[in-house]
Amino acid sequence: MDRNEKKLEKKLRERIDANYRSYIQQLRKQPAASLIEQAAEIAAVKLVYEELTNCCNPDDTEYLLRFKNPLQLVSDQWLAEQNVSHKDEMVHVLWNITDKGLGEGEYPMLESAAPGTNGTVTVRELIEQHPDAYFDMMTPGGFVCLTPEKAKLLLAGQSVKGHPGESEYAQEVTAEELLNQKVVSANYCDGSWHVLSEDMHDMEQQAADLPEQEVRLC
Repeated sequence: MDRNEKKLEKKLRERIDANYRSYIQQLRKQPAASLIEQAAEIAAVKLVYEELTNCCNPDDTEYLLRFKNPLQLVSDQWLAEQNVSHKDEMVHVLWNITDKGLGEGEYPMLESAAPGTNGTVTVRELIEQHPDAYFDMMTPGGFVCLTPEKAKLLLAGQSVKGHPGESEYAQEVTAEELLNQKVVSANYCDGSWHVLSEDMHDMEQQAADLPEQEVRLC
């Protein structure tokens, strides 16, 4: 690298440094919610800032120096290049997780039922396991939304309101009825437990109605 190329490279680094400092100052003025929305952009800017001068040839350097903010130019283009479908990669990631059972023992899991319940988790047990959580439930009596405060009142025996999809058609769901239902599925997302529950008696009746399968020994 000749002296002129070194001079241009130094100039580009200084300009990128100035661009980055200005960018960070702007970020510090923004609320946390806005920063979360810009997470992909922030990551791109940081990556370009750290790697750009290591990748530039003399022609690249000379071209970028024509711009007041080469950091923004390259970061924006980097983001545009990433705007492609990653469906195949995501499918592979999910297959790898489920096929190898990854995560067990390393990440928090939905707590299992108490001993003696044959693997059945009731609504009561789920609420007791997560006393400070919000619950968005689909039950046989309709949709039920519980704040932590309402969940505690429910455990104390107070009834709640359930509706079939329209709040004006809400009807009372008793604590005894709801707390004894079986949790069919429960997923934690967006700050709430999303729960599908079923009446225990109905599930037992459905199992009893299934025809017995004859086992033959060869």
